[in-house]
Amino acid sequence: TISSMVVRAVDSALYEDMYDYEAFIQATEIGYIWCIVVPDNTSTALGVPPVTNITRDGDRMKVEDLRELAEAVWEGISTSPNYEVYCTAEENDFSNETDDDSLGSSFPLCTFLKYEVSPDRVDLWVEVDRGASFVYVQAYKWADN
Repeated sequence: TISSMVVRAVDSALYEDMYDYEAFIQATEIGYIWCIVVPDNTSTALGVPPVTNITRDGDRMKVEDLRELAEAVWEGISTSPNYEVYCTAEENDFSNETDDDSLGSSFPLCTFLKYEVSPDRVDLWVEVDRGASFVYVQAYKWADN
């Protein structure tokens, strides 16, 4: 259970004309907290995101010490439209965990689905497992033999 949450938008140190969203969450039970950031016009149109969406697409935090706040930061969020943060929690004693890597990456993971190569370009299709995310691609010249 989440007993309190503070969310604030601060000017991004990395991205001009963008915000970083910070959430500080107090839990009442050990376990996991998931949070997701969505544009407010999405929640206005569709309502509060379902728990399944938050746990599937959101960032997951492990709460082992109830005296500490769980913290999440989303960098480089557009200043328009406004955004909202939704969180959910699950009590868990971690008895099913086998190692410290059980939470996976804290960063979005990118999977290459398809690519097409032509003489003047390369088209890539990628899937990012959660958002908001930026995908950067750098082209390198092939070495001449």
